[in-house]
Amino acid sequence: MTTADPQPVYVPVMPREVMQWLQLTSGLTVLDGKVMETHFRKHLKSVDLWLSGQSNLQLLDVDHIQLIQSPDKISASIREFLSVELDTEKMVSCVDPDLHRQKASVCSKPSLDPPC
Repeated sequence: MTTADPQPVYVPVMPREVMQWLQLTSGLTVLDGKVMETHFRKHLKSVDLWLSGQSNLQLLDVDHIQLIQSPDKISASIREFLSVELDTEKMVSCVDPDLHRQKASVCSKPSLDPPC
């Protein structure tokens, strides 16, 4: 793979789940969450439209739920798609199904740090 041939891996998430997580972890109001969800959905549609017009891109669309339920299969498909050696065992070890739909009491502060 060269920098001239980008190969993105796309893992879209459900806007409602993102907004619920923000409400639980940052005090976002329900009304603000609904407004943000509307904008988020609009943004995802524009991303999908833009991606569909990019003939120079090969895209691997990864389902978020499948990633959580079968990280071994998804990491193998990512490795195959990118045609590079990847440490799929380490990739799989970073997926923690217990964190899916976690409650505010479990995650009181959002973090951008990877789990592993």
